[in-house]
Amino acid sequence: MSLFGSVTANYDDYLFVTVTGRNDWTSTIPVERNSFFYPSVQTSFIFSDAIPTIGKYMSGKLRASYAQVGKDARPYAFRPSLEFKTTANGGYGYGFTGPNLDLRPEFASSYEVGTELGFFNDRLGLDVTTYRKETTDQIVNDIRGSYATGIILFNLNGAVTSNYGTELTVRGTPLITDKLTWDVIVNFDKSFGYTKALPNALPE
Repeated sequence: MSLFGSVTANYDDYLFVTVTGRNDWTSTIPVERNSFFYPSVQTSFIFSDAIPTIGKYMSGKLRASYAQVGKDARPYAFRPSLEFKTTANGGYGYGFTGPNLDLRPEFASSYEVGTELGFFNDRLGLDVTTYRKETTDQIVNDIRGSYATGIILFNLNGAVTSNYGTELTVRGTPLITDKLTWDVIVNFDKSFGYTKALPNALPE
């Protein structure tokens, strides 16, 4: 179950700010931690509208955002559940996954900064974006444990991953006639992803 709210403010049609908040309640996390909140904020500034002398020659917008996203676990992740067995004349028994009463939600925090520029009555455009995202307390499923525990698999928190990159898009309209329009788009992207930590300092 979730509760979501959003507020948007607009100043003179060239400065916009949107703030959101969301709270989730889930049955797949122990009740002590099964309610979690995460916000976001996005803003954009159309500087070519705010400064008319610039707007005579080009259109331009700056944008930035920050967001946090929470995520729960899959069903039956923190307590063992009974499963139907097809062996030994049927019946029910526990599965392979063990309990984890310390399980908690994972969170991803990200920010993005970019600009959009247009020239020659918007026949030439440029869009540049850079972003970064980091996930903490990431839930890793089906980690193999010691058979001596009587359980084979565990769901654990503790992974930390980081992703960042840059994207560039150039668009142009070299030809416009009454019967034909020719648009060209070129896109470049470079991104990286790293695993910084694993649960219980596992080596792999």
